[in-house]
Amino acid sequence: MALAKGKSKTPTKRDLIERLAQLEAGSGALDLRSPDKQVTTQDKKTVWSVDMIQVLLELRLRAYASPFQGSKSNQQLSVLWEKIAMRLSMVSGVVVSHPSAKAKYQSLKQEYSRIRVSEQQTGNNVDEAATNPPYWEHMVEYFGDKSGLGHNEFGSSTERAIDTKSDRAEEEFGDVEASVDTIRPSKRSKPSSASAAPVASGLVTLGETLAKGLVDAASVGTSSATNQKLDALSESIEESKKLHAALLENIVNGNAIQRELLSHLQGINNRP
Repeated sequence: MALAKGKSKTPTKRDLIERLAQLEAGSGALDLRSPDKQVTTQDKKTVWSVDMIQVLLELRLRAYASPFQGSKSNQQLSVLWEKIAMRLSMVSGVVVSHPSAKAKYQSLKQEYSRIRVSEQQTGNNVDEAATNPPYWEHMVEYFGDKSGLGHNEFGSSTERAIDTKSDRAEEEFGDVEASVDTIRPSKRSKPSSASAAPVASGLVTLGETLAKGLVDAASVGTSSATNQKLDALSESIEESKKLHAALLENIVNGNAIQRELLSHLQGINNRP
């Protein structure tokens, strides 16, 4: 039964995989001209976790940094953002529309710039720095160098340049601002960049590995073999997510053991 006009169903993982396969195979432009064939997402509020923000920045500023360079048409920008949203949705398990992903990225740039300006005005006041968001470490990592917080420049490296032609084109392309919010823990914890960054890179590497398989699956049509490949890819995503969750748990447990060992050694040294 066809859906009522104006309404859209929440896409399944198979829908997301098939759509990403079409985009990676270069057939996304055709689907953009045919909205009835395009996988759509519900226009609802997206709740952003710190991990989702890190993966978004990893995708936009590293995995897809090169495609965004230079002049791009509105349609090309739309396809790039849809690729980012699809991969983010598959990795996080939360359906994110490409307008929401783009709007969140733009808001993160603005927030980073605002904090830098505030630091310049307050002279890096420690109390002011305590109000930084829980994902501030990731913003510093991707938007600029952590040293020299007294100015509001974003860093000099090409990979981290924010004010590019493509970014300006994005801001001009569609003023759709999706409602976004961010999960903030009651007690701020500062994650270790040595453990958090590899996890994000690992998730994106998973997306890179899946992309080739997705293109291969799209090239063999709609046969039963295609369905089997898509099912296998879905299972691979679930297993990879479980693996990364286990890695994070091991990191946390390892840190706890090290703290206990350090406390024990300090107790021995303090004995008379």
